[in-house]
This record gives sequence, structure tokens and C-alpha cells, in this order.
Amino acid sequence: MTGVQELLAFPESFARLENVLKPGTPLLLKARVQIEEAGTRLSLQEARRLEDLADRNGPSELRLRVDLRRVNEDALEQLEELFSKASGPSTVIFELEAKDGTTAVVQSQRKIRVTPDFITALERICGDEGIQRIS
Repeated sequence: MTGVQELLAFPESFARLENVLKPGTPLLLKARVQIEEAGTRLSLQEARRLEDLADRNGPSELRLRVDLRRVNEDALEQLEELFSKASGPSTVIFELEAKDGTTAVVQSQRKIRVTPDFITALERICGDEGIQRIS
């Protein structure tokens, strides 16, 4: 159930995947298995960072309802900073509720990575009543 296995990366595979093959980075590897008299040999075919795979499993869209009567200017600046640090694949759609009760739907130009930490930070900045996650 445990052990160590040597993995060969031929020059063409290594050159193609060098930017992914970094020490300490969790990877999903695709390898060709060759069983020989001397033992089993693995040769590297593909490599992907697990972090990149996790991004694909996130939602394609995050829809947020923002009550502008309850969110102050400081919170909006903190949101801008949070979004700038969470670059990823998900589109953000804001439903902005104005003081007069009207609602505007705006799509953000910035895409983000939705993680549990991101959602926690979002709730911390806006509180339970200032912003609502719709999807």
C-alpha cells in the first residue's frame, strides 16, 4: 500500500512539462507502465497540478446579491482586494440592490476562484445581511 517508485521523464516529456514539475507540488501524473525482468518502470506522459484540477470543479458562475444600503465604501474596497487575489475560472454576477429598491445585474470583468476560504472572507467583509450567495 505504500512505497517508492521511480518515474522516468524522457527529454521531450520533461521539456513539455518542466513548468509543472516543481518540488513539493502535488501532481496528477499519467505514466506508461512497462513491466520488465528488472521490475516495473514508469515513463511520464502527462502531469497536472492538483490545484489546477480543483479549479475546474468549482462553479462556472458565482451570483451574489449585494444590498448597497448595508455595504459601506470600506467593504467595497475590501471586496476589490479579495477579488484581485482570487483569480480563477468562475464568472461573478452581481445583483446590486440600490437604496430606492431597484436592482441592477452586473457581470464582473474579473473571474475568480471560488474556495471555502474565499466564501468565508466574503462573509466576513459583508456580514450576513450585506451580501447573499445565490449560486
